Amino acid sequence: MLLDPAEAVALLRRLPGHALPDKLAALRGSVRFDLTHDGHAVTSSVVVLTDGVVEVVPPTHAPVDVVLTMPASHLPDLVGGVANAGLDLLAGRLVVEGDADLALGATNSAVRPSSAQRSAAHGTRTRKESAPSSTGSPTNGVVTNLPPADGAASS
Repeated sequence: MLLDPAEAVALLRRLPGHALPDKLAALRGSVRFDLTHDGHAVTSSVVVLTDGVVEVVPPTHAPVDVVLTMPASHLPDLVGGVANAGLDLLAGRLVVEGDADLALGATNSAVRPSSAQRSAAHGTRTRKESAPSSTGSPTNGVVTNLPPADGAASS
């Protein structure tokens, strides 16, 4: 999926709707999102975080506190709380230049976790199935809750 610049800005402007207000209020700084497609830059947006307010401004040559580079197709998952910036950084889907604490705060701690992340935090695992299920019917990417790895029942 190729995100056009207007869609990227619209997604970033909706960040407060996905954010935990107390975490967002603690973040201060500027984050530039450099979005790529097939390894080529497609757009940049700058987000300024101050006292819980998220302002998306046009990119300039002014310095920012942190630059996040990622595939444009990944931005909706990151902003929506489906993706985890720390894991994405380790997997190479996200490149961070500058203040890593601000980067992880702006993308993880301030964003409400998705249902899959909440399940993981409460001891259940999730799996994305692409093959037929045990009943023989295809699941086509449905996320399935699994019992905890140790076999104990989850509360």
